[in-house]
Amino acid sequence: GGLTVAPVWEGNADIVLDPSVIFGSGFHPSTRLCLEGLLKYSSSPELSLTTALDLGCGTGLLAIAAAKQGIKRIIACDHNTLACEVAKGNAERNGVGDAVAVRQADLRSACPDTHVDLVMANLYKGLMLDLFANPDFWRARLYLLSGFIPAMEAELLAALPQTGFKFLERRRSERWCFWALLRQ
Repeated sequence: GGLTVAPVWEGNADIVLDPSVIFGSGFHPSTRLCLEGLLKYSSSPELSLTTALDLGCGTGLLAIAAAKQGIKRIIACDHNTLACEVAKGNAERNGVGDAVAVRQADLRSACPDTHVDLVMANLYKGLMLDLFANPDFWRARLYLLSGFIPAMEAELLAALPQTGFKFLERRRSERWCFWALLRQ
């Protein structure tokens, strides 16, 4: 099943967000792609996802959706302190404050612990390339990645680990790309 998302001033949805001034209201195509991937893979009994990391969480939408989908422990990270405050408030507003821990983190200087079932990263290409180059980034089982356009795909593909992962999905929406990768 799908999850409906609405801003606080509209209300009446599965997830109600106060976007404040933060990117990640849930209405950007790359966020939508990640959300659709999350709904698809979190309902897969074979994957049995219980822990997740949301990198570049913005308003916290993906972390909140992960909790609503039954993922028990989610760490949501953003470099922007205001984004962290907004994400924390949104998690509490949606009744998942206990499942979602929000952390301020500079992903360029320190990769959070990726010993989780799921990593969601809706990030720009430069930051994605930095993470791809860090072996510590590649410890999760499933990766849902977006935030880049087709012209950036070749460079990102070349930066992926040569072994150990397979594509479950590669698709596009409104010129944005989405990848789902599974550890082998």
